[in-house]
Amino acid sequence: MQANNKFHFYVHRNGKSKDYKPKGGKRGGCDFVLSDKQDVYYTFLIRSIVVDNELIVGPNNSLKAILSKTGLTYSELENAKVELVSTPTQYDILTSSRIGLSLPDKESDVIFHSAELRFIVCDEYFKQTDKNSKCGYKLRTDSIDNFLKRQISAKKMTKEEAIKYSQKMYGAVSRWLKDL
Repeated sequence: MQANNKFHFYVHRNGKSKDYKPKGGKRGGCDFVLSDKQDVYYTFLIRSIVVDNELIVGPNNSLKAILSKTGLTYSELENAKVELVSTPTQYDILTSSRIGLSLPDKESDVIFHSAELRFIVCDEYFKQTDKNSKCGYKLRTDSIDNFLKRQISAKKMTKEEAIKYSQKMYGAVSRWLKDL
């Protein structure tokens, strides 16, 4: 269901065919499919979204919000073609390792397990930190630090610019950056 299904959502199920029910409880979620070939499975897990200017964090919460806002059923959601719309605002894209993966079974999977395959739009919603709610992103500091290390290494940012960026995006500066 993820192969050759470009620009559609795939709702997580308890099995590998459409006959299986979508996962329930907190295990549900959906992917945005980019695969346009039968033998390629290329998707992005929707970990967070913004609905009516409210940040929704978590795969299951995101799926519930999409269904609630659109009024679609699971089946209707999967059949609807997603239209991509560009925005005039450009944001930095941060990366980190994926969240919630079990430990690799074999040594060859270690590289994949730690690969930075999680992408985060660094916008005003990323900066939100409400300690009284579940708002915010796991591995937030690591994502900013990885981004800044790459920027400095590529000479796209000075130490001073990186410090300002760090303070703006999460209100602190990591020790490695201070000691640079």
